[in-house]
Amino acid sequence: PPPEPPRQKPAPAPARQPAAANPPSRKPPPSSHVDAFPEHKEDTGPSTRKNFDKRTSRFQHREEFMGAIQRSTFAAQLPPSAPLPGTAVQVVVRKRPLFGYEAQKGEFDVVEVDQSKARVVVHNCLMHADMYRMHVNHVGFPSTVAYSHSCSNTEVYSGVMQPMVVYAASQGGHSTVLMYGQTGSGKSFTMSALQELGIADLYRCLPPGSTGIRVCVVEIAGKEARDLCSSGGREVSFLDGGGGGLELCGAAEVVAQDATALATILEQAKNRRRTQSTAVNATSSRSHCLTYLTLPSGGRMILVDLAGSERKEDSAYHSAERRREGAEINSSLHALKECMRARATGASHVPYRQSLLTKALRECFTVPGAQIAVIATVSPTATDTEHSICTLRTVCEWGGVEAQILDHKEDVPRRTSWAGAPTRWTTPPWTPQRGWRLAPSSGWA
Repeated sequence: PPPEPPRQKPAPAPARQPAAANPPSRKPPPSSHVDAFPEHKEDTGPSTRKNFDKRTSRFQHREEFMGAIQRSTFAAQLPPSAPLPGTAVQVVVRKRPLFGYEAQKGEFDVVEVDQSKARVVVHNCLMHADMYRMHVNHVGFPSTVAYSHSCSNTEVYSGVMQPMVVYAASQGGHSTVLMYGQTGSGKSFTMSALQELGIADLYRCLPPGSTGIRVCVVEIAGKEARDLCSSGGREVSFLDGGGGGLELCGAAEVVAQDATALATILEQAKNRRRTQSTAVNATSSRSHCLTYLTLPSGGRMILVDLAGSERKEDSAYHSAERRREGAEINSSLHALKECMRARATGASHVPYRQSLLTKALRECFTVPGAQIAVIATVSPTATDTEHSICTLRTVCEWGGVEAQILDHKEDVPRRTSWAGAPTRWTTPPWTPQRGWRLAPSSGWA
């Protein structure tokens, strides 16, 4: 047979090309504007997708945010606060100073007070979703009167509490002053100062030969109320009195003949109040304290030092009992907000039976002509930004002026330096500046 033809070997496969040292980027070409993202940042700069919480990001970009707040003209362009409705409470805001130890930790002031316009502006420093671009959301809140950190206790007293003292002592009316705010914002400090200044005025307004002032001090913690004027701490219940009044069953009523005796009674009651160390305050008030001053004229003055409200982040390391206390505090404050909103809108029914706190304050909602003033204390630190906004939004809802809350979003230039390049400021060109708009009315409960 003929020989077979030789078989051809298959052609060798083409050799694989080595991978390029610098593969082409899949990013879209840079904009003709200022390059918001430096070239090859994945090779020469830190990752911009590392996720941080809001508080950490504020400290990391402290200089940029502080510069944006100083350059902002938002507060200067705000209109003055409009008059509050006649049925609403007086909304008073007091800002405490930035303490030295807070500044050493890197905190900076994000709260601005314009006393001439009765406006308070909170500069909320935030990051965009890409964790690279920054912006500040300026939020302006209205009030009846606003006090900056430089105002003294005497100024706050003469502007807010003194007219209410005269109304109760001389005209037989019902006056209530409430302190509301975050733990560590200065509520108890302000209330103690106002009490000290108001005691002297109360006795000056009494007619000669009067029988003195009857005092009751009650502590409300959760679903329990106890008397602070007696060492035993007896349980107190709140009963409906005639004409929309209130009867304190089980509370000791002490008669103070002069200012010195009244100050001693209030100091002893304060020492019996429940406090607890928290992550924000070493002696945080863990209960509501209500002081009832019944005057010979038939009027009554109620001073309420509400427990410090807390965010979940501030109580993350608390025990189960401390967290339960915080939940009960926030629940009672929510019930109080519903009653205040009902009063501000002129509703025919006020749901004051929802909690023990609102039962104890039923005279504020049922007695005709009762005056209410709430003093909201806010912290200036960047860490407490969200809580300051929630405090101010809540008291604006109490006063029925949440429609006057205005906000404005402003992008923040970023100072960048990559691979030895000179430091420069870059502003993303594709994010337009948004104009004035009304802030959402739904707030924190």
